[in-house]
Amino acid sequence: PWSSRMMAIQYIGLDQRAEASEVLHLLGLSSELSTGMLRLVSHDLLTIGRPELSAEIIWKAVRADPNNAVLWHELSAIQSTLGESPEVCLQAVQRAIQLAPVTTEYRVTAATLMIRLDQSRDAYEIVRQVVTPQHVELDCPCCLWRLICIFESIEDHERMSVCYDRLSRIEAAGTFKS
Repeated sequence: PWSSRMMAIQYIGLDQRAEASEVLHLLGLSSELSTGMLRLVSHDLLTIGRPELSAEIIWKAVRADPNNAVLWHELSAIQSTLGESPEVCLQAVQRAIQLAPVTTEYRVTAATLMIRLDQSRDAYEIVRQVVTPQHVELDCPCCLWRLICIFESIEDHERMSVCYDRLSRIEAAGTFKS
């Protein structure tokens, strides 16, 4: 599987995306691959602009490992890329939350989808459960900005402040990286 994936990456480097997607798609469908390898193949297909093939591979991974929260979260993202409705995407991410209830990223995704469905209060409630006025476990600046907007709209200044503080620490750490 690794050599097939490397061949596909070489095709990408040669700007032969059709060949790369064919190799990756066949790799994802033909072999008994680990969940990790299926995730890589799905990601590769998504990266080269083939979300429909990526979805097929991630569904294979979900069927093989239905209790893997990461797979459900990734499925939601792929569904969104494919233009699925927020309701459909929300179902997948809600499954991820059921499997890993304290993972903040999943809740931020769900909240974003809820806001698109005009469910602002529900969006707040789903993230309020994992962000305390003293702590937020998150390293993604984009997700932190989303949280800040959610907490600002509800006027939860304590949670908004903890998100700003976390964002500042992440940005400060990034400033000193070489």
